[in-house]
Amino acid sequence: MLRGLRTAWWFAIALSVISIFWPYHQSIDYEEATVALLILGSLVATRKEYHIKTNPRLGTVGLQTAMLSMAAVMLYGVVGFYFLDKKHFSD
Repeated sequence: MLRGLRTAWWFAIALSVISIFWPYHQSIDYEEATVALLILGSLVATRKEYHIKTNPRLGTVGLQTAMLSMAAVMLYGVVGFYFLDKKHFSD
């Protein structure tokens, strides 16, 4: 958001709206909802600051990096369980 990306602004707006109504789902917590409402107000008041559109190529690189990271974690988990001795799971 520091670079003024419009997509980050929309994402922050969505999270703020969710944060306003989420405390009412769990229990009535006015403090959290008030802070989220103040953040939403400040985001709406400064909406002209967020004017740069997201670069599609940069989004593709980010998506590829995220997918590669998840694949590496899954592979590490599968290999780890494969080489784990059965004595760790015995009674």
